[in-house]
Amino acid sequence: MRMPWPSASEQSPTCDCYAVLPAAGHSRRMGRPKLLLPWGSGRLIEHVLRQYLAAPLRAVVVVVRPEDEPLAQCVQATGAFVCRPPQAPGEMKESVQWGLRFLEERFSPRAQDVWLLSPCDVPGVSPELIARLLGYYRPERPEVIVPEHRGRSGHPVALPWRAAAEVFALGPRQGINVVVRRWPQCRVPVDTAGVLRDVDTPDAYAALRPSSFSSR
Repeated sequence: MRMPWPSASEQSPTCDCYAVLPAAGHSRRMGRPKLLLPWGSGRLIEHVLRQYLAAPLRAVVVVVRPEDEPLAQCVQATGAFVCRPPQAPGEMKESVQWGLRFLEERFSPRAQDVWLLSPCDVPGVSPELIARLLGYYRPERPEVIVPEHRGRSGHPVALPWRAAAEVFALGPRQGINVVVRRWPQCRVPVDTAGVLRDVDTPDAYAALRPSSFSSR
């Protein structure tokens, strides 16, 4: 592990950074569309995307179901890109593949570039955290950058753009974790438990809303 945190000025100027945020789930455990739930003065998805859009990223793409017009409109209003596959992705891996394909077609990322991956329901991510994680990335020594709180892996995870090809080559029973494990890893200790916490259930929503969110 490399310490202390690198500053934003230490990031490689030759490296562009992107983010893929899958948001094509059905919120079954929540019982209602979780990303449109109230959060502060807006909605959960707006809060999350503000963090990514304030970070040093060239583009943020959110993958939504083709019929999910309310979520698509909310994402577009923030300035993030919306990827709407012709058919709803059956699993997260498919959502990630669609998001990567969108970036390939729109931005033509280079081999030395890097992309972030995280679910859309992790509200504890901040622009400062994203910048610090990206500060560890070195194109000449590509690694997977993983935030870690008290020994547990969190989000977002930064991957070399070269790993995108491996995502498309995954077998039917393989997930993104297979790709993550293939690469050398830099596990970065962070103080906030927010990198571990998602909003999947009513209890999690009640615990993590801005009035009660903490870094314990």
